[in-house]
Amino acid sequence: MSRDFVPSPEKLKEKLEVDLHIVSPVHIGTRDGKLSALEFIHAGGQTNVIDEDAFGRFLIGKGIMQVDQFVRQAGSGPIKMAEFLSRIPGTDLKHVVSKVARLSIEGGSPSMTEFRPFVRDGLEQVYLPGSSLKGVFRTALLYGILLSDQAVRERVQARAWSGLEELKRSRNARVFYSAKWLQEELLAAYHVPTARQAPHKDLLRCLTVRDAYPAGSVLTRLIPLHFLSRNPGGVFSWSGKKKQDREVGGKLEMWVEAAVEGSFRCELVWDRDLFEKFRKENLGKAFPAVSLTEILGSVYQMNSRLIKHEGNFLSGGSSGDADALQAAKSLNTWYRGQNEKLLRVGFGSGMLSTTVDHLFDEKLRQKIRDICGHERPDAPAPKSRRVWRVGEDQWLPMGWMGVYSKDEKPSVLVKRPSAPPQAKPAPPKPKPPLPDLRSKPKTGAELLRAVESANINDRLSLSRLVDAVEDLEDEKECSRIARVFSDKLKAAGVWHKHPFRKRLELLIR
Repeated sequence: MSRDFVPSPEKLKEKLEVDLHIVSPVHIGTRDGKLSALEFIHAGGQTNVIDEDAFGRFLIGKGIMQVDQFVRQAGSGPIKMAEFLSRIPGTDLKHVVSKVARLSIEGGSPSMTEFRPFVRDGLEQVYLPGSSLKGVFRTALLYGILLSDQAVRERVQARAWSGLEELKRSRNARVFYSAKWLQEELLAAYHVPTARQAPHKDLLRCLTVRDAYPAGSVLTRLIPLHFLSRNPGGVFSWSGKKKQDREVGGKLEMWVEAAVEGSFRCELVWDRDLFEKFRKENLGKAFPAVSLTEILGSVYQMNSRLIKHEGNFLSGGSSGDADALQAAKSLNTWYRGQNEKLLRVGFGSGMLSTTVDHLFDEKLRQKIRDICGHERPDAPAPKSRRVWRVGEDQWLPMGWMGVYSKDEKPSVLVKRPSAPPQAKPAPPKPKPPLPDLRSKPKTGAELLRAVESANINDRLSLSRLVDAVEDLEDEKECSRIARVFSDKLKAAGVWHKHPFRKRLELLIR
């Protein structure tokens, strides 16, 4: 840990652009969670998500009897939209899809009854929320603190043991289980004048993580996940389907929309001016990180240890199910071949990637798992892994991404297994050149020209532009340029749902 840090007076904010390259499938879910078979149609190798308004107009055009029929069937229990439409006389499913689909996703299956969609913004663009990535950084910093200080690690582990009874009594306690004695005491215990609540004393106020948007083309695909488990005796098997806690036969399967190819670009900002205030008010106190480089170093350190742990978990063992054992061997080989410059994010990251539990005793991890999840006496914690079969004898885990600067190439950092041939969308049309927004425009006139020439589909450039408008000292000029910005988005028909709308409205006012 570093104690001293003197910011450069010429540069009060450290900024770094990183590309997050997809190494294994990544899924970030939505607030709604799942879409049912009533909300999509699978046809032609694609899964088409239905636009409710467009479907309503289509149904009305078929007559009141079809509207009534749909309402009665939907109210009586789960139905598949494709099956309902196939029973309407004279209906061409392919033609209907072209009329009512708002989004088409590669993959899926006709037998699929539900799936988890990838999070999208108001313009249906997939992205990685900055809040999800910041959570990765927060966990890594806490992990680094515990790893480097045995006394702190033992104190935190003792608090975790003593809090188990409260965890059993209250479901709400799970949300705040470690908030005070882990996050508040280790990251939000700094003295800050006028700050009373822990969030205002949080060191990570100095860190801003922008939403990460595709750097080029990102391919998403609907894929089936299965659950590879290992019992206390080291036997690998597949988790089975259950109904009312009873096995009903067959592998447990879950369909998710995952990003399987491409990169996302993210901007990280470290507020050196704010950190200097933290430092002055906490002289002599150690900080877990003082720069973006050190934060990323914590991420690499944590995940290099987790990669080794996963490799060990998947090694050895035995199985009466040859397929499960083959999956374990394939995943073990995959982990052994990975570079250390990785992070893990999203669904399937599991207990070890989203907490500091990897540093706890195995018995404590098991207790926490048994209380918060399903009780599995003496089984490893965690016991199972969500995995995707990408080839005949090839499996991938979830959530791993390589981290590299724009000057580095993903192939230098990661070894990506080959995937089976699959249909890819046509390459996107070349976009017009964008103004260079990596440096802040020096005058209001330059910023205005940048706004007028900006490509509204390049979300990262738009984010930088909004930042630059917010930094203007002249409030009238700030309001004027923000109004030009909003008019541009309105003319394109994207203002109503645009993620930057609220920020621009505040600037206009």
